[in-house]
Amino acid sequence: MIALVAWCFVALAATAAVVGVVRWSRFVASRYGAPRWTRYVGPSGVIASAGIGVGGTAVGLHRALHIFDDAPAVDPSDKARILAEAISEAMHMAFIGTGIALATVIFLLILTFRYHWSARSPKPLGSPPYR
Repeated sequence: MIALVAWCFVALAATAAVVGVVRWSRFVASRYGAPRWTRYVGPSGVIASAGIGVGGTAVGLHRALHIFDDAPAVDPSDKARILAEAISEAMHMAFIGTGIALATVIFLLILTFRYHWSARSPKPLGSPPYR
C-alpha cells in the first residue's frame, strides 16, 4: 500500500515537472525578441531526459530481476555480480536523465534572463520620444 502511494506521488511529481517545463518554455518563446526555437527547448529536453532516464532505468532493472529466472543455472557469485552491474546501470541511466533535465532547466533560466528579464519592449512607430 505504501509503495502504491509512493509510486503515485512520484508519478504526479514527474507529471507536474514536465508540464511546468513545457509551459515555461512556451512562456519564454512568447516574449518579445525570442526566436521560435525556444518554444521547443522544454519539450525536447523533457523527452530526451525521460527517454534516457526512464528507459535506461527500466532496462537495468529488467536485467537485475531477469537473473532470478535462471536461478539454478547461474553460480551465486556470478548472480551477485550481474545484479550489482544491472543496478549500477539503472542508477547511471537515472543520473544521466536527471543531468539532461537539469541542463534543460539551466538553459531555460538563461533564456528567461535573456528574453524576459532583460528584454526591452519595442517602441511603437510614430510615438514621440519621452523625456
